[in-house]
Formats: sequence, structure tokens, C-alpha cells
Amino acid sequence: MSKQDKRVDELFALFNKAVEAFQQAQFKEASEFFSVYANGLDKLIAEGLSNWRPDLAGSRMNLGICFSELGDLKAARGELEASLSLYQELIDTEARHELRPSLARTRMILGNCLRNIGDLNAARGELEASLNLYQHLVDSDARHDLRPSLAGTRMNLGICLRNIGDLNAARSELEASLTLYQDLVDTDARHELLPELAGTRMILGNCLRNIGDLNAARGEYEASLSLYQDLVDTKARHEFQPSLAGTHMILGNCLRNLGDLNAARGEYEASLSLYQHLVDTEARHELRPEFALTRMNLGNCLSELGDLNAARGELEASLSLYQDLIETEARHDLRAFLAQTRMNLGLCLRNIGDLKGARDEYEASLSLYQHLVDSEARHDLRPSLARTRMNLGICLKKLGDATETDDL
Repeated sequence: MSKQDKRVDELFALFNKAVEAFQQAQFKEASEFFSVYANGLDKLIAEGLSNWRPDLAGSRMNLGICFSELGDLKAARGELEASLSLYQELIDTEARHELRPSLARTRMILGNCLRNIGDLNAARGELEASLNLYQHLVDSDARHDLRPSLAGTRMNLGICLRNIGDLNAARSELEASLTLYQDLVDTDARHELLPELAGTRMILGNCLRNIGDLNAARGEYEASLSLYQDLVDTKARHEFQPSLAGTHMILGNCLRNLGDLNAARGEYEASLSLYQHLVDTEARHELRPEFALTRMNLGNCLSELGDLNAARGELEASLSLYQDLIETEARHDLRAFLAQTRMNLGLCLRNIGDLKGARDEYEASLSLYQHLVDSEARHDLRPSLARTRMNLGICLKKLGDATETDDL
């Protein structure tokens, strides 16, 4: 065996380790293997073995996915852009047209990465370019096997457009994605795409709710819920239990906005029960933020129903859980939710008549919002800061009136 053959065998072994780690969601280990593999390919290419360039492009794309999963979005962007450039060069200069699906996929993944970074216009450009290429491959080259990828890209573009604020365009893309997924499931019996169909229905529901079409949103949420329930109950796809719990909660929010508080309460309680099971019985501790949020939403719903003592219990439980996550797991990203829960608890206590308890919660909420706005430039929280100041002012006035009455 030549020295070069031995190096190639070593690289294949690295690649296999990288793929195995990737498939097991061990993204740190996978990124290390893919990185060494890519460096080895770079050396072979530098020695004149240009036939390895497609493999290098693929490994950089996989490395970008790993970095995205690990939260290192800047590194992910660099790898994905390098992969994109290499695929484009191979197609343009060597007519490697068989690599166009890989180019389209890399553009989609880069678009999602850019969206998560917050560069929404650049994300939109990549997703539209990916969409156009997939559409061409499906329509002109009869690559019908790529229709699921086309549907997924439309969904991701819809999410991006919603984040930009172009809700009508987002709705169009999401509805097109939904139609394609539904056709693949119904006509081609692609039942493995049912989770994607359920997810797209939920995302479309969110878009419709943002537009203000609450009844249409309710329909999408209920359809999504039914799909997730069937996946869990009939097909034993228990990995979708968190999605089922989340859909129950989001449907609850929609019903509450529609004014159907009793139905909303039922959805929140169903969500809460499932999250409780997942956290306590299956040790899914990463779901505790969603569990805390569901408790807060249920508490708000109970307050609106007039069941103030039950509301207080849920809000205090939510508050305790957020506090624990921040203090013991350094989940500082949850501080805005903590501040919101404190304000909601203050409202509940004020309605109960515990004005001093309400004042304490408002003041704690105000202090936290003020810190987030002033020290961390969370200017998006200024409306919440203003509302908390207003509620504290109302509470202090009521306390003053109560004191004057006591003095008489």
C-alpha cells in the first residue's frame, strides 16, 4: 500500500467516525472529526488531487451544520460559505451539474444560519436562491425526489419572511409548502413527511395569528395537534411528545386571544401535564423553560377566568422554575421571562387584594426590565418596562388610598 493510499484510508476512517457521531447528535465530536477530515482533503487537493473537491465541499457543509447545532453561528457561516463557493465553482467551471442539489441544500442551510444570526435580508437571499434552484431541478429536470427539499425550503423562507415582517409573503410560502407536503403525503404516500406537515401547519398558524386571522390560525393549530397526536398514539413516535405539548400551549394562546378561556385552559392543562411527565418521568430537563412558560400562560388564563388562587399557584411555580434555571444553570436568556412572570404575578396579587405583595413583584420586575434595557440594550423590552411602571403606579396609588382609609 502506497503512502497516499494509507492517507486516504485514514481519511475514510475519520469520515466514518464523523458521520457516526453526527447521526448520534454528538456534534462536538463530529465537528472535530470533520475538521481533521477537511484539513486532510485540503492537503490532497493541494497535491493536485482535485477529484476530492466535492468531498471537501460536503465536509465543510457538514462542519457548518455541526457548528450551527453547537451555537457557534459565526464559525458555521464561514464553513457554509466556503462550501457554497466550492460547489458553485465546480458547477460553473467543470459543469458538475450533478452537484446542484448539494448547492441548493447548502444555500438553504446557510439561509437558516443567517436567519439565526439575525441577518434576515441575507438569509432571504440565500433561501430564495435555494428555492429557485430546487424549483428548476423539480420542474425542468424532473427531479421529483427533491420535492420534499423544495417544500422544506419554502417553509424556511416563510419563517424568514415572517421574521422580516412581510406576513402576506410568508403566508404564501407557508401555504405553498403545506400544499406540497400534503400532496406528497396523500398522493405519494410519503408518510415519513407527516412530522414536517405537522410542523408547517403550526408555523402557518403562527403566521396567521400574527396577521390577525385567529380562526384560520386555530384551524391550523388543531390540524397540527391532531397530526402530532396521531404520530405519538398510533405510530409510537414518542420523540414528538414535546412538539405535541408545545402545540397544545400555542393553541391555548390562540383560544385565549379568541376569548374562549375555558377551551384555552384545557389546552394549557394538557400541555402542562405532558411537560410535567417529560420533565419528571423522562428527565427531559431541557424542557423546563417550556414547562415554566406553560405555567405562566395557564396562570394568566386562570386570572382572566377569575380563579385567582389557582392562578397565583401557577404563576409562583413558574417564577420559582425560571429563578432556578437562571441561578443554577446560568440561563440568563430567560430573565425577560422572569420579569414578565413577576409582573403577571403582581397583577394577580393586586386583584386578590394583596397590594403589598403585588408592589414587591412589580418592583422586582421593574428592576430586572430596567437592567435588561439599560445594561444589555434590550430595547425591545421598553414597552414591557413602561407597562410595569404603570402597573406599579396603580398599585402604589391603591396602597396610598388604603393607608388613608386606615387612618380615618
